[in-house]
Amino acid sequence: MTPSRQRREGLIERIGLELQIIPRLFVDRRMPLWLKLVPAAGAAFLVNPVDFPGLLDDIIILVSTMIVFYEFAPKGLMEEHRQAVRNQIEAEWREASTQEEKIIDGQFQEDDNDKDQKKG
Repeated sequence: MTPSRQRREGLIERIGLELQIIPRLFVDRRMPLWLKLVPAAGAAFLVNPVDFPGLLDDIIILVSTMIVFYEFAPKGLMEEHRQAVRNQIEAEWREASTQEEKIIDGQFQEDDNDKDQKKG
């Protein structure tokens, strides 16, 4: 997180940010191929028809593959993608706030000439 950033991120915002980084890392050519295969292997285990009963093994595999993915990913690359996602989110908020400024508040008033034409 950059020092110029005044607002602290909450846990939910941080998780959302990290979840948006995952697909970006998968399509980035600078990410090692073997590292991309780790979460893919975990997902393959989840859909494997031969499975141990219960959810505990699935959760352990999913969490451990994501930990390996994050721990071995190049730190500079991850920070680059984090900043890109933050900039994208902030740009969307700025765009939404400028659109709100263009709204003009007014009242509708029916013209008397229109009433006469509708009656006749």
